[in-house]
Amino acid sequence: MIRTNQLVADYEYISQHDEAVDSDAEEFTAKWQRYLDGLEPPPLKKGHKPTVFTLRQLRAPQKAKLSRLFGDDDRRLELCYVAGAMAVVKADEIRDISNNLIELKHVTEDGVQMLDSDSLEAIGFEVAVELGSVALTRSSPRPNS
Repeated sequence: MIRTNQLVADYEYISQHDEAVDSDAEEFTAKWQRYLDGLEPPPLKKGHKPTVFTLRQLRAPQKAKLSRLFGDDDRRLELCYVAGAMAVVKADEIRDISNNLIELKHVTEDGVQMLDSDSLEAIGFEVAVELGSVALTRSSPRPNS
């Protein structure tokens, strides 16, 4: 029997760009790193509810394909953007400027399920790139995600 040291399961993530994240917290950089390392929850502003993204694990073949398509260093943002589109399963609450709830939708392209263009627009480029970067570098779910 072969056992892998990786868990292949969805996991939750809160974006650093979320307005509920307390980027003015004392020692924010260290606290955020501990969140990324799965050691503690992210620093949040009191009374604010963050959007929690559910991300799927990108498997090795998906990562390899993305690397082949966008392998040049000057295409890193594009790589992360597409990885973010592939990784997002759902988000518990995204609202537009009028406070209307936005439902994320998926399409299947070349056998790969990913967010559609309207959903990516709703999330925004910076957040999609951040989510993709997390998905590309994270190998297993961590506690307190």
